[in-house]
Amino acid sequence: MAKNKNISAYSIIDFSQCKYKSWLDFVDKPKNYPQNIDPWLEIIRKIGNEHENSYLEDLKKSENVFEINPKLDFIQKEKETDEAIKRGEKYIYQPFLKYSNFTGSPDFLIKNKNLYEPVDIKSAFKMKPENIIQICHYSFILEKKYNLLPKFGKIILRDRSEEKIEIDKFYDYFKNINSRIKSFILDSNEQPKAEKCGLCSVCEYKVYCENNWKNTDNLNQVANISKKQINILEKNNVSTMKKLSELDDETKIKGINKDSLGILIDQSKLQKDYLDKNELSYKIIFDIKKKMNDPSKTIGFELLPKPDNADLFFDIEGYPMYYDSSEKSSGLEYLFGVFYRSFDKYFFKKFLATNYVEEKKAFEDLIDFFYSHLKVNKNAHIYHYNSYEETALKKLSQKYETKIFEVDFILRENKLVDLYKVVKDSVILSSENYRLKTIEKFYKLDREEDIASGQDSLVAFEKYLDSGHKEILDEIIKYNEQDCKSLIYLQEWLISIKPDEIDSPEKIEEENISENSLERIKEELEIKDYIKNINNETEDVIKILEELNFYNKKEQRSDWWSHFSNLQKDTEDLIEDSNCLGGLRKISEVESGPYKIINCNYPDQITKMRDGEYVLDQTGSNRILITQISYSKNKVTLRIRKDKPVPFSLTPQTPLNTRAIDSAVADFIKGYDFTNSYPAIKQFLRREKTKLKNDIKIDERSSKELIEIIKSMNNSYLVLQGPPGTGKTYTSSRIIVDLLRNNFKVAIVCHSHKAIINLVEAIDSYSSEIGYEFRGAYNPGSRKQDLEFKNIEVTNTSKIDSKSYDLIAGTAWALSNQVHRQNSEKEKNFDYIFFDEAGQLSISKLIASSMSSKNIVMIGDHMQLPQPTAGNLDGESTYSPIEYLLKEKNTISDHNGIFLDRTFRMHQNICDFISKSFYENRLISDQTTHNQQVILQDGKSVENGIYLIDLDHNDYSVQNMEEAKYIKKIYDKLILGNWIDREKKVSEISAEDILVVSPFNAQVNLIKQSLGENALVGTIDNFQGQEAPIVIISYVSSNPNNIPRGSDFFFDYRRLNVSLSRAKCLAIIILNKELLDYHCNTIEDMERVNYFCKLKSFEKNFLK
Repeated sequence: MAKNKNISAYSIIDFSQCKYKSWLDFVDKPKNYPQNIDPWLEIIRKIGNEHENSYLEDLKKSENVFEINPKLDFIQKEKETDEAIKRGEKYIYQPFLKYSNFTGSPDFLIKNKNLYEPVDIKSAFKMKPENIIQICHYSFILEKKYNLLPKFGKIILRDRSEEKIEIDKFYDYFKNINSRIKSFILDSNEQPKAEKCGLCSVCEYKVYCENNWKNTDNLNQVANISKKQINILEKNNVSTMKKLSELDDETKIKGINKDSLGILIDQSKLQKDYLDKNELSYKIIFDIKKKMNDPSKTIGFELLPKPDNADLFFDIEGYPMYYDSSEKSSGLEYLFGVFYRSFDKYFFKKFLATNYVEEKKAFEDLIDFFYSHLKVNKNAHIYHYNSYEETALKKLSQKYETKIFEVDFILRENKLVDLYKVVKDSVILSSENYRLKTIEKFYKLDREEDIASGQDSLVAFEKYLDSGHKEILDEIIKYNEQDCKSLIYLQEWLISIKPDEIDSPEKIEEENISENSLERIKEELEIKDYIKNINNETEDVIKILEELNFYNKKEQRSDWWSHFSNLQKDTEDLIEDSNCLGGLRKISEVESGPYKIINCNYPDQITKMRDGEYVLDQTGSNRILITQISYSKNKVTLRIRKDKPVPFSLTPQTPLNTRAIDSAVADFIKGYDFTNSYPAIKQFLRREKTKLKNDIKIDERSSKELIEIIKSMNNSYLVLQGPPGTGKTYTSSRIIVDLLRNNFKVAIVCHSHKAIINLVEAIDSYSSEIGYEFRGAYNPGSRKQDLEFKNIEVTNTSKIDSKSYDLIAGTAWALSNQVHRQNSEKEKNFDYIFFDEAGQLSISKLIASSMSSKNIVMIGDHMQLPQPTAGNLDGESTYSPIEYLLKEKNTISDHNGIFLDRTFRMHQNICDFISKSFYENRLISDQTTHNQQVILQDGKSVENGIYLIDLDHNDYSVQNMEEAKYIKKIYDKLILGNWIDREKKVSEISAEDILVVSPFNAQVNLIKQSLGENALVGTIDNFQGQEAPIVIISYVSSNPNNIPRGSDFFFDYRRLNVSLSRAKCLAIIILNKELLDYHCNTIEDMERVNYFCKLKSFEKNFLK
């Protein structure tokens, strides 16, 4: 037993991924187990040590660094560390921290004021979640032992860049893991399962586990089996590969598709036979896979074109640890190999790179070779194995902004043939995996080189970089050549086993690049030159202008690639893609006017698609509306034109046409150096202080003072950040009407028409209330809007003389129209442009819309709903305008905005959590909210605040009867009680006073059924902008394995903020605490789950 063993930062990290490893470490350590020896890991450690020593030596040149003697034992190191902290040493290198049985040794402790900040030096190029857990672990010991909880920690990366970690953003998530590992070590009596996970490749027990799986005939051995399938099989008493292989072909197991189960049974039989007889065998499964897919989809053998003498066979070798300090970039694709035939001879062509200049040149030469070869040999294709090569080509074309249209041609013409896709949908093999080296035994490729795997090639390339020995590089080239050669043998083998009746794909007619596309390329290059010639501007602004050059086109490029990729995917791949919905089966169909309404069911899958969303079918040609989706019943209702076929799968819509936005930003850049052009936009880009005509304090808060501040704006910008309940729309409408009354011309832009209508209704209503008339116009876009305003016309604003109107409202597309921004570098049509929900807009849309306005006012709160983005680009251009100004902060500073700091909705007991978690403790509740109180039917008052309730249920995903029943009890307890509002008015609690919220429509429907039609029940999006005395939130899912739509949706902290902040005095959140055990693979996930972990302190029973 090793229960007294010290718990290090790595122990915490390991436990968060694999409880079985923690069991072996702390509870049942095996004796004499085989070690996992990996030369590549040793190289990573070597690089890390060199990087750390280099940093230390450079630091010592300018600072006094106290180094803990590495030869001391742990007790002495701890003592030296204690003494160094007491003395107040500024830099402590390799300190040893210990509290109870928690130990940690950060690379540095650096004193900042009265606190010590832990710092780790990493050889990686990007910060990882485990780095943050380490920093939190050191912070935990500093807090417990020295009462010195730091506010920040730091990771120093390979390029010497520093990643600052705000401890509070992750500390509750860490403490949750910390408390769980303590309980696990002390109280766990049941051995966890050994499952494959992300830790396996670097784990010391890797070989030990693999041997155990073989000895126990574990299902983990079955090729291509998923963890979910293993769990389902084990629940049905199928716990070994032998038992799986012995199942009858007609066996049905709930949760696994019958055909998928049949393939798993056959796969296990083939593997068992190979283990027993040592004979290779395979089975054609194409017909089964075809039956499982949309019949119109091309899969498996059908993806194999007719072989052509000019076919190319392609493989890339990459080196992830490469770093160029001058480029501040990492990773290198250092060898592109192509094997091909010419005049009945085989040739191998290589493109080599040992730095980024050479990588760009090698990539361009490769693409030029591909492009010219394919243009001459129109029936030729490029064969590769798995997705690495295609991904690398896309990545490099974007990295260097070169050969984009040649790469588009290769993708668009389906010239890349992934032989892995052919294999996986055509045949199963008697092998433990489907890696290229593993399956070569089926077509008997005799390799000659010493390098045996991709991992070996990484080790060899590192040795080459160290030594420069040409023979090492020659060996790698030989290995790459063999990989390319292997593809020829694989292609021939697949053709030889392909049934005769299966046709090869029809040749796609080649498309030429349109003149319009060529014109856009030319314009983009011209704008690059404009940016280079801009005078007297900061490097940061030049950088973001470069990013904004045709930003939307670049951001959408990978979406278009995804769209074309979706058209090639089979049903199984679409089921695996959470952006899609695959494998639909029609249940019923009825006609409704020009449409038909189709009810379908679909197999188990995680999908982000939701009702009210327009999507495309699997062909990408037909537009479909999802009218309803039930995640619990796996059913979806669709509306499609009656002349269109029933879809087999659904894929996302193609991106919106953003040419107008990009063209407007291009015009802005062209006019950038024009004297006094666009001062407000330039101040915004420079993050300068807001400029006012009069000496007014910008931090004043009353409506009257806000109006005076905005009227005093001097060709500048300003942010009005309005947290929940602060009266953002009320305040904005008063300010705009006052500006109109003072003869100012105003424009309004919002991300959504719903938001525009909300604001213009408030403006129209208030102006009517005070008897003021003005002339306004709202552009509804392509949609029909049945709206009536007293002062505002609903019309196409591009076809009117905007100068004769006092107010123009529309989306960014409407206000970026050429009509509104003609000569905008010299003349402005508007005195003010207001961006409502500015946290949901992009910077490019802000610039495009505001070119014709003197002043820019951004209204919004990015902590409630984020800007919809594909997340395909990096850099500050991807931020919303408010996020751009705030950087890492959550609230706007008084230099460039106004923070509405008083909520008239939330009682202090709710507001305190919202303020601390989301608004840097700046939001306060108005004194009148203290009057708010819920009184039960028996006369007892309920303590105001947040209640976390853990029902500790099992196996629920998107619909939960236990939570629905509990909510009914709460509802019945509250209804017909009394509610005292902030003006001390007493009223009986009715259905309108209770909002019931859930992330999932299935649960919404169940709760509504339970509470009755009068109950206000909906998803979080339904209640954005609404409020009630009481909010009840049902999170439904039982544990991380049951989460259906991905962590980014389920743990969205902005949605949590919106949900809780609807409540005036009582917020009840029903959440299984087991959900907080979610393993976070990304830093964003950690930050999201951290907000939920903070709720643990509110756990209490409501139904006493």
